[in-house]
Order: sequence, then C-alpha cells, then structure tokens
Amino acid sequence: MDTNTTFTISPDIDVNSPELVKVIVEFYPAPAKIEVMKQAAKGKKLSSAAAIEKVEQSHKAFKEHVQSLKIQKNSTEYNVEDINITREYKKAINGVAMTLPGLAVKDLLQSGVVKHIFKDYEVKVFPPIET
Repeated sequence: MDTNTTFTISPDIDVNSPELVKVIVEFYPAPAKIEVMKQAAKGKKLSSAAAIEKVEQSHKAFKEHVQSLKIQKNSTEYNVEDINITREYKKAINGVAMTLPGLAVKDLLQSGVVKHIFKDYEVKVFPPIET
C-alpha cells in the first residue's frame, strides 16, 4: 500500500453507491515507532509513550466519530448499522479496516484524524506449483 498519495479518498471507491465497500482508513499520526523517528529526523524529541498515546487518541476519536454517525445520521441514503470497524492497525499503519456503504465514506473525513481512505483489496498468494 503506497501512502504517498495525492488523494484522500481512493478514486476506485464509489462514494455515490449505497453498496457496501471494504476500506482501510489511515489516520494521522503515523504509528508510534515511525512517528518517533520522523520527529527525531526533524530534530524534535518525542517519547515512545507520547507517540503511543497519540495513536490511541486517534483511534478513540475515530471510534467516537463513527458512533456519532450511527446516533446522529437519520439517513435514507444508507443504513448506519452497516458501518462496521473490522480490524484495528497500530504498527505498520495507524488506522482501521472497515465495511460501510460507499455513500458513507465521505462522512469519515469529518473525524479530523483521517489521512487516507484506501479500497481494501483481497490479495491471495498461491504457492508455486512444483513440476
């Protein structure tokens, strides 16, 4: 997954569709170890504990935002109960995997912690066939 992108929402996500889509949402800041190294490269000191706390806070803020969408959104465009976080990431990237209606994807940006939203493609690796 290339995170050096020029988009916030991946262009291959149909944000005008009520159909469910699987996405990976990347948050600000970077994972703790990476954020510590980024700050050090800038000549700034950031403790591991502070970096971990920033990651935890981004997850908390995002979950609260998703919950508020479920409570506040009285939408006929999509069913808010279809918005589900399926996995959390804190090491390789800071973010979550989730399933939601395409129409709801833009609403995620209002959380204030979203850096990128990628379509979650299933990748399969098959072992080589021995001949």
